Amino acid sequence: MSNKKETIEEAAANYANQELNNELTSKVGNFYSFSSSFIEGAEEQAKRMYTEKEVRKIVWESRLFFDDYENTPFSKMRKVFNKWFEQFKK
Repeated sequence: MSNKKETIEEAAANYANQELNNELTSKVGNFYSFSSSFIEGAEEQAKRMYTEKEVRKIVWESRLFFDDYENTPFSKMRKVFNKWFEQFKK
């Protein structure tokens, strides 16, 4: 396994070539459609990812959250925590 990182364009081209070499998928698309679909999917997935800075903020704020609710029964805390966590969803 190589440690070389591919650009999104290289990965899309590799994906498109694999699909074109597949007997089933080669009949339903072309290089452009496969590669552009790959790139669109990767971009959409990237929108849902968190940066390291965002993760650090969430972890830090969760520590503060738990400090505020340390004497709260678990059943109630779960509901409150889930509501608090919603603010970080993308």
